[in-house]
Amino acid sequence: MKQLRAALARIAGFFTGHRADDDLQAELQSHLDMETAEHIRRGMHPDEARRQALLTSGGLIQGAEAVRDQRGLPWIDGVAADIAI
Repeated sequence: MKQLRAALARIAGFFTGHRADDDLQAELQSHLDMETAEHIRRGMHPDEARRQALLTSGGLIQGAEAVRDQRGLPWIDGVAADIAI
């Protein structure tokens, strides 16, 4: 039953993925902003604070890709990308 629920969630994620991307980007940006603010509060220069926050988070793009891989059907996305080329 757990596997069926996970499969249905992935299929739903495939069809709603583009709308969820906006929410995901906003959430990741929010976390980055909070981490940057914490570094600034500790006395770092704002540019260095943002750089450290990006390093700590592993980068926004990598985080978004990891969530997309869990949410959707990566093999269908791969096929679609190959066809578009």
